Amino acid sequence: MRVLAWCVLGVVACGSSDGPRGGDGSVDTAGGDGPASRCDRSKPFGAPSLVAGVNSLSADQWGWMTSDELTIYYAHAEIGSSDFNVFSATRGSPNDAFSGAASVAGVNTSVTADNRPTLTADGLIMFMEVNADLFVATRANLSLPFSAPVPVDGLNTTTNFENNPWVSPDGLALLFVSDVSGVSDLYRSSRPSIASQFASPTPIDELNTPSLAEFAPVVTKDGLEIYFARFNPVNQIVTADIMHATRSSLADGFGAPTVIGELSSTTTEEVPTWISDDSCEIMFTSGNLSGGAGGLDVWIAKRPL
Repeated sequence: MRVLAWCVLGVVACGSSDGPRGGDGSVDTAGGDGPASRCDRSKPFGAPSLVAGVNSLSADQWGWMTSDELTIYYAHAEIGSSDFNVFSATRGSPNDAFSGAASVAGVNTSVTADNRPTLTADGLIMFMEVNADLFVATRANLSLPFSAPVPVDGLNTTTNFENNPWVSPDGLALLFVSDVSGVSDLYRSSRPSIASQFASPTPIDELNTPSLAEFAPVVTKDGLEIYFARFNPVNQIVTADIMHATRSSLADGFGAPTVIGELSSTTTEEVPTWISDDSCEIMFTSGNLSGGAGGLDVWIAKRPL
């Protein structure tokens, strides 16, 4: 089943100034007010649609867009292959389809799973997962290719998996997934500067459960909302739901998460991968949503005005 295959590949085996800090000292976001909203954030997301120009008959997942929404990074596998590589594509305006999809020079390795690209706001640092570890690639400016990715110092273990990275816009906070507790849980780490090593990670206890897997964290630009995936207790492994939690300030823990009902069900899996700066658009991966291109696909849903 392609849903199980995605979970195995993508989840289980699968110079900046300091930003605002939470009560535990972590840096969760670059902070600051977001752009003027294009939508009513109190309203639910509308019906999802395929992201035009990136999906194929094979597998496409982990979509992540730049703030201007003109460049997308994602993971792609050719038809008949399980060898994922990081791809990118561009478009002239947010209303256009993406085009020119191609492998991102420098970052793909010889292993079978180069996945989950997530970049800092300046586009110079890319975090990704390589099989079951966290890797990072850098470049000096946007006109240069990325360096070959290297393991993220201090966060990977030799006996467990660490993957599904999400990096804050300033590059000072990293959320990811690990199974050191025996089940897939959400963790966070921070560092005081880009040149520093990340501190020992801590679990996000208020969001993790003792028996269900949590994965794929995505945080809003203001740091006050988090989206993530959780295996559905009715039909674990086969389906996953998009969860959402909020907090009043960066010093607080997140409240109890709830299911994004309009984007989740007990018969399909939806895994969040990106949220727009104004929280009006959310991108996710699904492998069995009706209307897909044929394999794992990159979807987007938008809130109404």
